Amino acid sequence: MKRYMTIRWSTEIKEKDIVRETDAFVILPEEGGRKERREAKSSDYHLYHETWDLAHAYLLQRAKDRVVRSQSELEGRQNDLKVIENMQPPNNAVEC
Repeated sequence: MKRYMTIRWSTEIKEKDIVRETDAFVILPEEGGRKERREAKSSDYHLYHETWDLAHAYLLQRAKDRVVRSQSELEGRQNDLKVIENMQPPNNAVEC
């Protein structure tokens, strides 16, 4: 079986061969195929998807969400800049 893994901070999709899966885990073959290891489908590091299209849709939505957050943050920083640029010293300020 194939599953597709995305890594939290990457734009890469990795195709993985799995032996079987449960609701929460995928079972991966170890090198040589004599042993198996269990890996969570979702962790702080990665996320497994059933198809490449689902993995791609996940990455696409994540990127769009990051752009929206970045634009919002940029607008906030630009407003901060305008406020600071328009600041005037108080009438009793002493110049150095």
